[in-house]
Amino acid sequence: MLNKDNYSYNAFKGQVIGFVGVLVFLALTLLLPVKSVTLLFLSVLLVYSVLFPSKALTFLIIYFPARSFFIEMNPSLKIVAEVIIFGSLLHILWKSKKDTRSLFSFHWFEWAFFAF
Repeated sequence: MLNKDNYSYNAFKGQVIGFVGVLVFLALTLLLPVKSVTLLFLSVLLVYSVLFPSKALTFLIIYFPARSFFIEMNPSLKIVAEVIIFGSLLHILWKSKKDTRSLFSFHWFEWAFFAF
């Protein structure tokens, strides 16, 4: 259960606040289709995806069904998915900077996928 004294409640509350903040910023970007606001949104989204890659990838679940609407409203939002994926990649590279060899050790099913 999520009690207000519980750590998981506070962590869940922080996740919701961050996610709602990204959605509000996206709405602001749609209402003000100016390049500077869009670039600010994309840079904030990049930082958000580097710091919290799983939350940013969850944002893609909301973004992809509405992507055509977002692009009609603001054509500069075409690269939102690329920014999130690139930020997540930067997070992985930064996290494994001391053990880069682990990035290139694959399981048998990964080798099968590469062969495919």
